[in-house]
Amino acid sequence: MMAAPLNDRMKLEITTQTVLEPPPAPAADPPQGGKLRVLLLMSDTGGGHRACSNAIAEALVRRFGPDGVEPHILDFFAVGRTTIHDRLTRLYGTAIRVAPWIYGFLWKLMNSKFAYGFLVRSAARKMVPRTVELLRELDPHVVVSVHPLVNALVVRAFEPLGARLPLAIMISDLVTIHVSWVDDQADAIFVATDAARRNVLEWGSRPDRVAVTGLPTSAAFGGGKRDAAEIRREMGLQPDRFTVLVMGGGEGVGALAEICAELNAAGFEGQIIVVCGRNEAVRRKLAARQWRFPAAILGFVDNMPDLMRAADIVAGKGGPQSIAETLASGRPMIVTGVLPGQERGNDTFVADAGAGFAEHRPREIARLLGRLQADPELVAQMRAKAAQALVSGAADRVAARIEELARTRSRAGTAP
Repeated sequence: MMAAPLNDRMKLEITTQTVLEPPPAPAADPPQGGKLRVLLLMSDTGGGHRACSNAIAEALVRRFGPDGVEPHILDFFAVGRTTIHDRLTRLYGTAIRVAPWIYGFLWKLMNSKFAYGFLVRSAARKMVPRTVELLRELDPHVVVSVHPLVNALVVRAFEPLGARLPLAIMISDLVTIHVSWVDDQADAIFVATDAARRNVLEWGSRPDRVAVTGLPTSAAFGGGKRDAAEIRREMGLQPDRFTVLVMGGGEGVGALAEICAELNAAGFEGQIIVVCGRNEAVRRKLAARQWRFPAAILGFVDNMPDLMRAADIVAGKGGPQSIAETLASGRPMIVTGVLPGQERGNDTFVADAGAGFAEHRPREIARLLGRLQADPELVAQMRAKAAQALVSGAADRVAARIEELARTRSRAGTAP
């Protein structure tokens, strides 16, 4: 996909999001004065589902205080015996690294109510009893799903559980939404963008239950007091040199090595931070390379907010959480590739917002970065647009809606 030409940069327009939720109150009391128990169900496929869950948990603690809420984040498919759903989630990392086309084929194959319904029925015999046991043990006031394969199984567990718990779905994709995310029994569905909302409504969801909240990110993105120069020095980089953060998501996928090699060959005059995620083979390959400029080569990291702050621009795969965290940090992004299926449209979302470029060819990415280094005015314009591209305060908006669901349950007389 071609990047937008630099001489067309003023034609890029901000994509305006329709915010359906009012700004949340700064603080709240837990329902009926007790500690609110919120169960956030996710899976460690990539890093985005956990990061999104963590951001919601942080917002709940900000809203209720540490003594007023108990957010419990659980990898739903790491509990109990192995099922077909478990196998699918565990294959995710390998599939997107080695053969993303296979992942895309399976995504498309299962993207119908009939096909996905068959998959759910095949897994329900083992997964529903496990889910019932889990809900009885943790006894949440509200369940929040942050993974598409969770929803139907939780809903099917309500009847044998003998209770209908409030269920919210936080869809962690930006534009293209798989049918597995959507369930008519959910009390609320939160989405990141207008495009995602339209996609969800096309699957038949009730409009009054689908809210554009933005995609939750940690408050550390876009916050913090440390400046870029300080962080660069700590990493052994030059404090005042143009810095590019190159990423491949939690699994370290995409053309990381090729992009860096093209920068090296092109005589790039900046410096790079490369996050290889769980892809140790790529990390070792890049660490052994002779660089013509300062380079920090990293594996899986837990200080991404600092790395974003250290960068002038980010180049990386178009995972929704990576995009949301980059934009929340006010950094432009070159989206270097997208997974088939779930990430389709993420790159053009960034480009259409004026917050970056969609460019998948390593050599052109290197050339584009060189041109951007020479055009600080354009980089500054894109930074301003990046901060406006997604709805702000997403995690706090979601926390406010979770409180609303809990209070509804309390008024119904089902709270402890």
